[in-house]
Amino acid sequence: MDCVAIEGRLAMVTTPTDIPVYDFDFRRFFACSSRTSGLPGVARVGAIENYADFYQECLERDVRLINSPDQQRLTSFYRSGIRCLRERRRAVAGMILFRRPKK
Repeated sequence: MDCVAIEGRLAMVTTPTDIPVYDFDFRRFFACSSRTSGLPGVARVGAIENYADFYQECLERDVRLINSPDQQRLTSFYRSGIRCLRERRRAVAGMILFRRPKK
């Protein structure tokens, strides 16, 4: 895991993902330093299996990510909840469209 301060405004935590468009080398295009203390942090590390542990690891490196573990949990729940609602809506629409008329 690499931690870098971009332009003295944002802490960026990166890990190579082997996806070229995602693995962006910020040091090539921005003024960067290793002083991340007190800056809001963003992670570009790919999928995170246990966000709470990752968040704690970042704190130990003096990087406070923008989303707390509770906020991350809410956004994950929101995404899965939206998916569930869409599936239910399709199922209900299918029942309405294909319901046999009463005799």
